[in-house]
Amino acid sequence: MKKFINIIQLLGILGLVFFVSSCEDEDKSPFLRITNPASDAAVLRTIEIQSALRPGGTANANGGSYQFSNLDESFFNLELEYQDAQNGELLDNVEVTLSFEDLDPVPFVTLTPADFTRDDVTNLLRTTLSLTATRAEELMGLNRATDVEKGDAYRLELVLNLTNGQVFNSVNLEGNVTGPFFNSPFTYEIPIGPQPFGGDKKGEFTSEAANSQYDLAAGESSADGSDSGDIAFVAPSGFEAIAGSGIEFVQLLNDDSSPVLGEPLFDSYSDVEQAKIDFDAGTKVTSAQLEENEIYIYSVERDGETTYGTFVVTDISTDDDTGVVTFKMISKEGTLL
Repeated sequence: MKKFINIIQLLGILGLVFFVSSCEDEDKSPFLRITNPASDAAVLRTIEIQSALRPGGTANANGGSYQFSNLDESFFNLELEYQDAQNGELLDNVEVTLSFEDLDPVPFVTLTPADFTRDDVTNLLRTTLSLTATRAEELMGLNRATDVEKGDAYRLELVLNLTNGQVFNSVNLEGNVTGPFFNSPFTYEIPIGPQPFGGDKKGEFTSEAANSQYDLAAGESSADGSDSGDIAFVAPSGFEAIAGSGIEFVQLLNDDSSPVLGEPLFDSYSDVEQAKIDFDAGTKVTSAQLEENEIYIYSVERDGETTYGTFVVTDISTDDDTGVVTFKMISKEGTLL
């Protein structure tokens, strides 16, 4: 019995040691748990990337990018958090260079400890890099009219220099630092992308009087005669612009004048600027008879602004008993900024 009690006591002691050790480990930051016992490790953690059309505006749906249709007001903000094993004392500087496509990189900025401030919550050093599209063009010596195209990309490269001579960059990092928590790649691409539409609206309307009108912006049907939407059903399987709506349509066509068909192609059609180009070049109509999977572009005034949109008819069905025709549609739209 005495031996049994001693074993229980021993297990209790070992459990206490394990508990204390675990608590001590949990008290450490993720950085210290990963890098311990290294005393010369450091990281630049990505906190947030902002890429908005204008100060205080709506965040760019494409993430960190510039928008080709509005380069004058496009910018890229990168908030970084620096941490080392000596409470920030190892930071010497962060060299930041900018490149564009196959052009050689040029210096953008060199950050020193004076450019960082301690966060009120974490007490760790943070800073924000800001680069407008206009400034990026100036740094790279680009002529926007001839050198910059949709689909091109800039790239920021960061090199972290420590006071002990250690150097960290995008090619000498290990997996823990580049993982999802730290997200410390030391390199950031800024693509020049399209101006995206707003979110998809899915809905349906029918040949029934109670649901024969349709609002493309809201994805909602309404009663015949309410004139609360954009289009109204026209037999046998078509639509027409509701009087006073001012909406016009252009069918999206291939180069051989055949219709562009299918929901996947509708999904990939995601540029308001391109919609304007295609609408201006196409044949405008205010009514049409539809086939499934056809894609249309439209233009309409909303709140004093010209809005461009597109929709696809995903299903046209007729009830055998009632003869009611039902359209299922997906639409999306946006205004040029």
